[in-house]
Amino acid sequence: MTRLLLGAAALAGLAAPWPGVPRLGDAVAAGTGRTPVGPRGVYYGWASPADARVWLEAAPCDRDDPPARVVLESGQALAALLGLAPPPLAFALDGSAVLSLPGAQDQASALDVGAGFVAASAGPDRPGSADGGRGSSDADGGPGAAARGPRREAFARARVTCRSWREAAWALGRLEVEQVDGPAGDDRPLAVVLVPEPAHTGVYAVLLLWTWDEPVTLRSVGYAPASAATGRVVAGVGSADSWPEWRAAIRGWSEAGARGAVDPGRPAVRPYWRADGPAPPLFVRDAASLDLALGPYSTALIALGAWSFRRPLEYLLAFPTVTYEHAGALRRVGLTEPLRLVKRQEPGVR
Repeated sequence: MTRLLLGAAALAGLAAPWPGVPRLGDAVAAGTGRTPVGPRGVYYGWASPADARVWLEAAPCDRDDPPARVVLESGQALAALLGLAPPPLAFALDGSAVLSLPGAQDQASALDVGAGFVAASAGPDRPGSADGGRGSSDADGGPGAAARGPRREAFARARVTCRSWREAAWALGRLEVEQVDGPAGDDRPLAVVLVPEPAHTGVYAVLLLWTWDEPVTLRSVGYAPASAATGRVVAGVGSADSWPEWRAAIRGWSEAGARGAVDPGRPAVRPYWRADGPAPPLFVRDAASLDLALGPYSTALIALGAWSFRRPLEYLLAFPTVTYEHAGALRRVGLTEPLRLVKRQEPGVR
């Protein structure tokens, strides 16, 4: 038995070496001698029974040879060999899966693999899923995604087969996909938009949120895999008049080392049609337990930055999620615009 386990460990070592060491076939597309197909970094997305946002920055196939199939693996080779890890997620792709990253000035390409997670959410039971692959819909009388608590699936490797049967495999770094109830939109009690910030300030993005004629309570925000996130965010509740002052205060706090309290500073001189007085306070909060109450026609700001991650980022491509409570029910939604960060890139480029 001992020899069997040692042999399995040796095989697993060939299949999945230490982090940062490429496996045979990782560095190049098989048989082509091409350079790596995608950056290794932090990826975060969401899926619901009807929609998803899960993108990988990659160009595994030529333009005239589109991707036909993808396999996502956990990267835990030994655990998979012993039957202790979730099985790979494999599904077909079509030409629409290849897209250009919006706002990227480096002409980066992305692979949209969300369709496979939509199928896993709404389809039959899939082994290895925390809830058996059931969707987050309430149609069958069960609780939604927010009521059941976050369910995430994690992956570390991708392998794509092009239409010509040529393959490309690479290490993703870390990809997590969270189950949500649906996409965020302005037709619900809570509207959310993501505003990227110049990365050189240490502030990566702010989420601007506002309510309509009903109150809601913000419960949590997801923005990265648990292994990469510290959970620290900066949050404030007030009116839209405070947004410019809040953003300036957070930039200054970040550039000063992101330590201590966030001081909104002295009241700004405002036009006569805007409210006077100091901006409401800003707090450093745990992203998993925000518990921020927003009244009708109220606004909030949640800032993500270098302090929100365990170590400096080489690459980030994320679609944040927001969980809120309205009329006694929890709801989890996903943003449809990505947050992209690339190290050694010109400030402000996403």
